[in-house]
Amino acid sequence: KERKKERKKERKKGGREGGKEERGEREREREREREREREREREREERGGERREGRGGEGRGEVNPRHLTRVVVWNRSPRVVQPVWLDFHGEPQPFQALLPGTTNITLPVYTLKERCLQVVRSLVSPENYRRLDIVSSLYDDLEDYPNVRKDLERLSQEHIENQWLLEKLTGDWRT
Repeated sequence: KERKKERKKERKKGGREGGKEERGEREREREREREREREREREREERGGERREGRGGEGRGEVNPRHLTRVVVWNRSPRVVQPVWLDFHGEPQPFQALLPGTTNITLPVYTLKERCLQVVRSLVSPENYRRLDIVSSLYDDLEDYPNVRKDLERLSQEHIENQWLLEKLTGDWRT
């Protein structure tokens, strides 16, 4: 019985001392975790990475010597979405998937023609496009499905051409 009491006292005594050490270790671990988080944040900022804060959060911040862009995205749709960001080189940079109700997304505004093509594509199978009584040029438009890669390449090329024109007009153009 006496040994049990002594062991109990030792554990309590050791526990108190260990408690301080343990609290100190927990505090050091928390500080290490904060430092790791700061390092991850620096890495995200260096590569224009994603930051999420609050309900929706801020999107990517791409850094270019001439541009700084911050994007806030809210998905209020009932769907999970996978947004793609175009960096300043026209390269697609995917976001993480955004869950329903957590972010607000502004959907692109399509021309009436493009929206009509989308509806027809959803209602008519591709093999039946030519059976529709429509202008022949629309057959080609219907068969030319949207291609994200092609659109990204086109946007990238437009950006390069615009930069070239801007440099030429401002006198920064070099031959």
